[in-house]
Amino acid sequence: MEIKFRDKELKAEAAKHGLALGIIVWVLSLVFSYVMLSSSSFWVVVLVMPVLISFLIPVVSSIFLSIDLRKKIGGYWDLRKATSGIFIMFLVAFILHTGLQTFFVKVVEPNWSEKVVTSVADATHDMMLKQGVDKNEINKKVDDLKKGFEQKNSNSIGKTIQGYFINLIFLFVFAFFLALIFKRNNPNPFAGQANDQFENN
Repeated sequence: MEIKFRDKELKAEAAKHGLALGIIVWVLSLVFSYVMLSSSSFWVVVLVMPVLISFLIPVVSSIFLSIDLRKKIGGYWDLRKATSGIFIMFLVAFILHTGLQTFFVKVVEPNWSEKVVTSVADATHDMMLKQGVDKNEINKKVDDLKKGFEQKNSNSIGKTIQGYFINLIFLFVFAFFLALIFKRNNPNPFAGQANDQFENN
């Protein structure tokens, strides 16, 4: 039997799922980040772990929680409600993840950026050395990597806000994309109205 829900209930349930998504993505990303830092493999440090942390974990978690959100609110939602619910979930997750990550790099691991730079630079150095690349070219490549990280971490407040805005646009587009996939219209949309009229009478 369909569970009738209102927009307010959808928003509340989406916010709960957003908290879960933010925590899951942050914790798993943190675990795999430490795995990355402890690895000396170029492909693990530069390709496998970044793809896993930045793409696979968030996408897979988002898919499972979107399906669960639809189930929690009755199993049916049109495109508007699906987009709204999933985007609210993403928004809450984004705010929570940003807060946790900021606290982590400012308080728990203030040298986190330096550790990441060192890990990537060392892995790149070792890989190029094994390939017989000239040492001067290796040093230039490593220096370029470090400069790139420094520029990224020294963004102004304006650049940071712009980055957040771009992220929110991307999250909305992704929410709309998932909504297109997971929307499910109620085959008997008037059943709930009939039940309400019967109960009122």
